[in-house]
Amino acid sequence: MFIQHTKWAILWALLILLLCGMPSNEVPHVSLLDFQHSDKLVHFFLFFIQVLLTSKGLSTQSTVEIAKSYPAITSMVISICYGGIIELLQLTLLSSRNGDILDFYANSLGCIAGGLVLKNVYRFRH
Repeated sequence: MFIQHTKWAILWALLILLLCGMPSNEVPHVSLLDFQHSDKLVHFFLFFIQVLLTSKGLSTQSTVEIAKSYPAITSMVISICYGGIIELLQLTLLSSRNGDILDFYANSLGCIAGGLVLKNVYRFRH
């Protein structure tokens, strides 16, 4: 049941891992994002979506009660930790990538923004 409800968040997390793990010269280039530090915007967006998908999955599952009760906060914490783990993997295991504290900040800001959006959506829904 848990996997069924969180499958989109898990698939998105795997996409993030794939993109952050591939050599930087193989990452798809988008001309619209052709400005200095545009990768920070991509990190922000990826983790913003991660929080939304994780929160949706956690709010509908019934296995982990605290996650169901506080899906926005739980998804923010999980996603921020995931972003940190990815940066540590890039720093230590992935020779083709470099861990970057600014990427971690962008990941975390995306998570926080996603959480704030969810907080406002939940407030208006109830």
